This record gives sequence, structure tokens and C-alpha cells, in this order.
Amino acid sequence: MALGFSRLQFRRNGDDTDRGYEKFDDEPYEIGIGSDNDNDERGNNNNNRKVIQVSSQIELPFSAEVAYEAYSDLPRQPSWSSWLESVVVLNDDDDENSNSNEPVVSKWTSKVLGIRYSWTAEAVQNERPHTIQWKSVTGLRNEGIVRFYKKEGNSYDQGPTLMTLKMSFVTPRAITSIIRRSKRLSKFVEEKMIAQSLTDFRDTIIETDLAKTGKELATKSATLR
Repeated sequence: MALGFSRLQFRRNGDDTDRGYEKFDDEPYEIGIGSDNDNDERGNNNNNRKVIQVSSQIELPFSAEVAYEAYSDLPRQPSWSSWLESVVVLNDDDDENSNSNEPVVSKWTSKVLGIRYSWTAEAVQNERPHTIQWKSVTGLRNEGIVRFYKKEGNSYDQGPTLMTLKMSFVTPRAITSIIRRSKRLSKFVEEKMIAQSLTDFRDTIIETDLAKTGKELATKSATLR
């Protein structure tokens, strides 16, 4: 029996390469959650539950190196995503029992429309400084990919950078009971959550990371005089 998912296509906010940004060999890269059974691999009955797929992008006035370094620091995620309460890395490299070859596993807790959700995510592909991809392994089903594109002819340590995020998730029943129409839910997630988090990410890095770097360089310069 086919799974009763209602699929929404990614809304494209302009082509990734329409402003002189280099594309990757595997473009266009699509993600999606699906199954041929009513019950997924976790034993959950997903019949008639919707999969929402959203995307957003933003131009960053700094390099992909800077962007990747900040965004891959998972515990910092709530700093620019107001709907996230916490992110905890479960296999920290500082742990003497951790294996550096293992994918990063993290516990995420969010609160949306007053309802708290959690899930455990596993890194699928982390390629510095341009790709961060994940999928959930427990809890709220979701997966996604973030990419940082450099300008043609530039290196990854030069800005500006085009940041794109694509995400797919199974809508919790409590949320669908509040926002019943798929298009409304997709628009809410894309505009109020994802797009806003990218804007806040840009502003946070400018106001904290780059400002701190500027102060350190100024201090170092003054010391050398």
C-alpha cells in the first residue's frame, strides 16, 4: 500500500547560479522523505501525514569558510533560530571515547506554536567549507542540506557567499490540526522559520564573529606598533 504523503515541491527563490555563483556537479540536489509502506522504518504509522518540503536562500557578505565554521557549530543554532531551544552534540570530539570517523550525532529540541518537539539527527555529508547534510534517526522525521556557494573565480575564503537551505519533514499531527492547509503550513515554515533563521544567521555572524575578528585584528595591529 502506498504511503499517503502529500508532497509539495521546493519553491525556488531564483537559480543558484543566476548571480555568478559556481554550481556543484550533483545539482539540482533534491531531498525527500518517503516510504512504500504505511509504517516507516521506525514503526510509526505515517498514513495520510504530509511531507513538507521548503527551501530558502540568502547572500552572505562573508566567505564560505566563515559561514561553514559558524553553521557547523551545532550548539550555536538557537542563536539564529528562535524556534530552536537547544542542540546538543552527543558524540563530542572532546570525548575520549568518541570516534572521529563516526558521523556527528546531535539531539535537537524545538518549540513551534507552543508545542515542543525533539529529534536525534545524524550527519550524512559534511564537506568543509560548502556542504552540511543531515537526517533524523529518531523523533520528528526530517532531513535537509545546507550549501555555501562561492563566486565564480573566487576561493572559498572570499566573500560574498550564496547560502541555500533545503529541508523536508513530516508534519506533526498537532501542527496540522492548527494549520490545516498544506500551502499555508509550507509558507509559514519557509517564511517565518527558515528564511528568518537565515537572515538572523547572517546578522549574528556579522555582529559577533566578524566584529570579534575585527577587534582582535585591531588589538594585534596596535600591539605591533
